Amino acid sequence: RRPQSRTELAGAEPEAGPSYEGPEYLIVAADGSAAFRTIRHAIEASEPGQTVVLKPGVYRESLALADAVTLVGDGEPGDIVIESTHDHTLLLDGEACTIENVTLRAITSSAAQPVFALAISTGRHRLSRCRRSSTSPASPTTRTRSGASLSRPTPSRCRNRSSRRTSRCCRRWC
Repeated sequence: RRPQSRTELAGAEPEAGPSYEGPEYLIVAADGSAAFRTIRHAIEASEPGQTVVLKPGVYRESLALADAVTLVGDGEPGDIVIESTHDHTLLLDGEACTIENVTLRAITSSAAQPVFALAISTGRHRLSRCRRSSTSPASPTTRTRSGASLSRPTPSRCRNRSSRRTSRCCRRWC
């Protein structure tokens, strides 16, 4: 057997991913194998300081976050997809949300009604290892209102994709 990673080449044991066990984590699985099937229900049940962990899957929901919430995908960003067809996929309207390891996808065919993968109304937020995409011919992937921002140095290692050949999607952040 050939070594598959640099860790194996060096002779060390591969590092295990983070363990999401304990009362500070609320686990969501789209297939119903965890305590929550939807992100919305986990967020509604969360207490300050808890983290909502998303297992790999496609979550078809539109979310508006008004409180400081931490959403973490348990895997690669392409394995955890939050998508919406008629509204913004994720609206950040709180003070300090953290989003990690997820793909935000806005799907629409209407040029008259732009929808965004990420819309930021207020607050200062952190995105890390996130992908954002929009199929709308008229929409960039991200929209911010005056006074809202993503905290530096994030989003880090994020990717934006738009159906437009030249995307207007927050190049200064990524």
